[in-house]
Amino acid sequence: MTINWSTPEAEAGANGPFRELVSKKELMRRLGVKSPTTIYNMVARGELPPAIEIGRGTKRWDWAAVVRKVAAAQERAFEALIARQARAREERQKRLFGDSRTEARS
Repeated sequence: MTINWSTPEAEAGANGPFRELVSKKELMRRLGVKSPTTIYNMVARGELPPAIEIGRGTKRWDWAAVVRKVAAAQERAFEALIARQARAREERQKRLFGDSRTEARS
C-alpha cells in the first residue's frame, strides 16, 4: 500500500485547530485502493478509523486519524515480524545445537 503523505497535516503529524476531512474517493486515491468495498472492509477489520458523518448521508475521514491508524498497524506488523524472526532463530539453534545451548542462557 502506497500512501500519499504530501498533505501538510500528515507531514506535521498534527491537525491544528482544523481537521482535514477527505471523501471516500480521495481516501481511496491516497491509499491506492481501487474499490470502496475495500475501504469498508478495512474499517470493519479496524485497519482504518470509521468515517465521520458531517451531514445526512455525507461521510468523511479524518486524514490525520487515518495516518495514525495505518502507522500503528505498520508498527505492529514490524514488531510481529521481529518476534517471528527471533522465534525462528531460536528454533534453528535448538535444531543445530540441541537444548543445551538455550538452557545455558537461562
